[in-house]
Amino acid sequence: METRHILLYVLGVTTGLLIPSFVKFLFPRVLNRFSRPQVDRSSIYGLDHGRLHVDVSQLPMWMNMGYWKVSPLDEEAKGQSRPAKNLAEASQSLLLEVLRTAGFDKKPHRTENEAPYTTPPGPVRRKKRVLLDVGFGCGDQSQFLLDNAALQRGEEVSNAFFPFDVYIGVTKDPIQHRFASSRLDRYAKHKTNEGFELPRYQLLCADASEQSKWEKQLDQDILSDDASEERYVLALDCMYHFAPSRWGAVASFSQSFKATTIMGFDLCLTDDVSLFNRAILWVLTTLMRAPWANFGTNLEYEAKLQEVGYEDITIRDVSEQVFTPLAEFLEQQDHELRMIGYGLGPLNIARWVFGWWGRTGTVRGIIFVARHKAHKPSALAAEHRRSSL
Repeated sequence: METRHILLYVLGVTTGLLIPSFVKFLFPRVLNRFSRPQVDRSSIYGLDHGRLHVDVSQLPMWMNMGYWKVSPLDEEAKGQSRPAKNLAEASQSLLLEVLRTAGFDKKPHRTENEAPYTTPPGPVRRKKRVLLDVGFGCGDQSQFLLDNAALQRGEEVSNAFFPFDVYIGVTKDPIQHRFASSRLDRYAKHKTNEGFELPRYQLLCADASEQSKWEKQLDQDILSDDASEERYVLALDCMYHFAPSRWGAVASFSQSFKATTIMGFDLCLTDDVSLFNRAILWVLTTLMRAPWANFGTNLEYEAKLQEVGYEDITIRDVSEQVFTPLAEFLEQQDHELRMIGYGLGPLNIARWVFGWWGRTGTVRGIIFVARHKAHKPSALAAEHRRSSL
């Protein structure tokens, strides 16, 4: 009898270890098998030549879930919005929504009561502002941020949308790092030739959660002592991948990097997830390489931010403008790509996942901004403060 119990225990442990690997191996292949473009044998050429007109050198490489409602930057058109036309627009819109929630906007010369992070007119006397962008992708996000901080020589810093002096990007993906570095260097050379002054920037290939390692790659004089700097961390649609969880990195950003503000887009669970949906989500997070420890409710998310020293916390649930519109875009994109012999391939998994999140509400997409108490919130941040899921 004792031997039988031992065998059952060994079988249970072995099954538990093998199931995630089996799911990761089989599920993408089954889905990909049913999503291959159908070939019409009656056509000699079909539409395959459409591939010859794809200009790869000009392709945008934005990659986040996107905020699928675009609002203009200018104040005169404030309140107007339209659906995003493509992933690049939606991805840029998500970044802008994060910056707006943090209190940045396009209108220069605001008073301190309107937006404390916009430099008022007159002589510029402020702390050096440093932006740490973790998981920056293929360079489009970096270029957008640098472009909005770029100034014509002699121009007042208050005219910048998001003025900062130093940009540090960190990604652990070596392929994306090489691609982004090449793209950003070409961009910087072009802007300099046009008479613009860019913030100083450096892109690092490292694990953002291991500050002691990526700091060693920094140029020696790129950072000053933290007392003379305002340090911001931007984490746009990436921290749910951090292992073993995001919270070690967030603690490092707060306590070691001394970030006055951390902001970004992330994922949470709704408060009442059924056991069945939890089981499905556990499988999906395994496929996404997203540790299960990163999935808690928004209240747990806020409590974790407080634990590492942040006291002024804004959380906005933006799920309605993210998951379902993204799934619909992926479906349309798959249809159009099939016409020229392509298709989404493995990305069909993502299409199904985002659609399921949108239908069930199991996972929520949030924009978060967290500041230390000494850093006052903006009027916009107060308006959106602690939206419940």
